[in-house]
Amino acid sequence: MEPFFAGTTEMVLELDNETAGIPWELLDTKTGAGRGSRPWAIRAKLLRKLRTADFRAQVADADAESSILVIGEPECDPTLYPRLPGARDEARAVVERLIRPGVLEMGRVKALISPDDSAEVGADARTVIDALFERDWRIVHIAGHGAPPEKIGPVPQKAGDPPQKDGNPRGVVLSKGTFLGPREIRSMRVVPELVFVNCCHLGARSTEQLLRGLHDRARFAAGVAEELIKVGVRCVIAAGWAVDDAAASVFATTFYDGLLRGCRFIDAVAEAREAALGQGGNTWAAYQCYGDPEWRFRLGVADAQSPAWPLSEEFASVASPSALRIALETLAVQSKYQHAPALTQRDKLRNLEARFAERWGSSGKVAEAFGAAWAEAGERANAIRWYERAVAANDATASLKATEQLGNLRARVAWESVEKARGDRDERRARHSMPKDGRGAPGAKAAAGATREIAAGERAFGSAIVSARKSIAEAVALLEKLVSLQRTMERESILGSAYKRLAMVEDLADESEAEVRAIASMKEHYEQAEALGRAGELPDRFYPAMNRIAAELALNAGRRGWKGLDRGAVAAVRQSLAAKVHDDPDFWSVVGQTELSLYEALGEGALSGKRASIEREYDDLHTRVSAKAMWASVRDQLQFVLPKYVRRTSGAERKAAEALLKHLKELAGGTALE
Repeated sequence: MEPFFAGTTEMVLELDNETAGIPWELLDTKTGAGRGSRPWAIRAKLLRKLRTADFRAQVADADAESSILVIGEPECDPTLYPRLPGARDEARAVVERLIRPGVLEMGRVKALISPDDSAEVGADARTVIDALFERDWRIVHIAGHGAPPEKIGPVPQKAGDPPQKDGNPRGVVLSKGTFLGPREIRSMRVVPELVFVNCCHLGARSTEQLLRGLHDRARFAAGVAEELIKVGVRCVIAAGWAVDDAAASVFATTFYDGLLRGCRFIDAVAEAREAALGQGGNTWAAYQCYGDPEWRFRLGVADAQSPAWPLSEEFASVASPSALRIALETLAVQSKYQHAPALTQRDKLRNLEARFAERWGSSGKVAEAFGAAWAEAGERANAIRWYERAVAANDATASLKATEQLGNLRARVAWESVEKARGDRDERRARHSMPKDGRGAPGAKAAAGATREIAAGERAFGSAIVSARKSIAEAVALLEKLVSLQRTMERESILGSAYKRLAMVEDLADESEAEVRAIASMKEHYEQAEALGRAGELPDRFYPAMNRIAAELALNAGRRGWKGLDRGAVAAVRQSLAAKVHDDPDFWSVVGQTELSLYEALGEGALSGKRASIEREYDDLHTRVSAKAMWASVRDQLQFVLPKYVRRTSGAERKAAEALLKHLKELAGGTALE
């Protein structure tokens, strides 16, 4: 598991009933323990999954008409269990979020919350149990005291002593010595989507009481979760030890805020942990969270236990591989040309995967269609997964386009991984660049922690560089095989793009010679693509030409003795762009005209005099087309060219290049790499 600790991806731990009692959320390494660092369970969006052979075979699922039950501080013996104002406040905050306008009507949420008056008590055992079974619940939230399972027999004193036996499983403490625990849960007929059991509030317990029996408390939470999962509950959250009132309330309210915004279960949990971490202490780690990471709380589904995506009627008639391909092609077109919401498209794709991947996913044509649809929806990892299946399919029905796109996406994802690792490394550096106490340098312990965290970021960045080189090399090898079979403008352009990303990787790695070699290869392949486009009079031949010019500028712009761009070649590109804009204009051809003016200015060393007009052209286009993804691509292209120009020039030219890159970063709505 240790290689995953430095990651910031999503992780689901599959546990059995023995390992479920371990507080995995606290697990981390020394390299992640620097002051101000985010614990592994938060970085990795940790969720649990329980493996069990004992489960309810037929589950009666809650539906959209089912309600939500919130229990806050039920009545219990005051001589043993002090009042819990934190549990009461938490339950009220949860109810307030659920009954806001546009969420749920008050009649759909039942609240059993103790009154503020200390002379009055909360709902007694009979009221709680009756409420649990009086109607169907989609969500059950409980905040109160909890008691771990009863242990029978003497406590083992030495090795070889027999372990204690389990007695009453107990659970949430109710009145008259009764509990709401596994026995009661097992009797539920209709299964909720989510059960949140926060039954270890700090209250007035002493420190000794809190620390004693931590493992038993973790086992208790795991036991409650296990029983809920056995009866078919999709998602379970159970507190594994006593938690701080304020942090517990922040966790719960942040979690429900995420759910009500439409977040996946795994993302809502991650947000809640992050918020609770900011309160201090270890409450953020106390919650054992089990379930389907993709589950969302939806107000309009007929079956609350259905998959997390809506079963769209749009594709209800799909009954053959060809019909499935048409459905996938439709989704791809909607994503690419009709600006369909990405989240909606991804939900539909997950739906189609769940229904048909096992049946027809081994077909090369079907796998290729899945890959294309996922790519257009912006999920490159899923696209790569399906393109790999398409290329490896035994029926050999996938087109060579699938191989093209597989190579292209591998190179792009490789670069993105380096970019992400670099951003994380720089964020760590910045976080520890200033004193933390506002008075002077941090203490030795804090400084050592900061050093470890920065070192971890450096190692992750170095690993990303190595991995990206390998992935891009594999992509290049794959693409070169295609080119050896048949050279096309598209394939030569994709090869040029792969070398461009390799050059960007080598630039961040400070390997200047390797970067120059990669840019030279990029230029060569774009030249080949440009020649093929010119010979075939293809309307998009300006694309490889623009990238060939970018490569030439990256190698030479600002260099003494360089003669500049070939005027005839620039004129030919301008003519190609003008024809495209006249006959079939799109964002790329229009922005290409401005980019070409920029490239000319760089070739002439005259950017400072033309920057204002170039920025005006960019601004004019931005008022008509403001899509961040498109402008991010424009920014990234300039990020490839302009920093090299900055390093080779000075004075007004350097300032103009820096100002233009900053302006493009603002248009893209993101942060450009420095």
